Amino acid sequence: MSILIAVSLIFTGCGADSEEPTTEEPESNTKTDFIDGKVVTINDHTFDESDLEFYTLMNKVKIILMKEAAEKNDDDLTYYDEQLKYYDFVNANLQELIELYSMSLLAKEKNYFIPDDQLVEEKEKFNAQIEESKEATSLIEEFGEDTYKQKIDEYIRQVLLRDRIAQDLEQEVIDENPDASEEEINYLTENKYDDLYMAQMETLEVEVHVH
Repeated sequence: MSILIAVSLIFTGCGADSEEPTTEEPESNTKTDFIDGKVVTINDHTFDESDLEFYTLMNKVKIILMKEAAEKNDDDLTYYDEQLKYYDFVNANLQELIELYSMSLLAKEKNYFIPDDQLVEEKEKFNAQIEESKEATSLIEEFGEDTYKQKIDEYIRQVLLRDRIAQDLEQEVIDENPDASEEEINYLTENKYDDLYMAQMETLEVEVHVH
């Protein structure tokens, strides 16, 4: 599975294999007053504003690559442009950060791990896709290439761990519903994922650091 597929597998609040992430604006403006630069603590790990900026970058890069891979018609362009605007909102990126990290923790609890050679392979595929996109490359240059290189490995590891959970759920649905259509499988997998995510959140201590 290419990292482009992996990063687009799940959108916050939509579950696995969703092709239509929400375009509804989250209940937050584009700026939030965080305390001492801290954004959120999940168990004993604290993410700061630079981490949130990186997740924001990755969310936008993901949409740009999907947009460029899609058929170019007015409806497609409008849809992906709306998605890019959606990720201008702090809450959208914060929710994505919390979901991705929380589900990667669940994968680790299941003793899943990503071999280094797989991580390197996925990163190379992802960077190759970025190199072909002027818009994505420009965003990363504006963000800072050195910081991107420092953070990308752990991000990809989290994505692959989270996607392993989603893939397991999809296989469960297929085993339980051998005659189901692809649409039914996607729907049931999304529900299973959402339920599992809610259950996982109940086991974690999450504190958002806002005034």
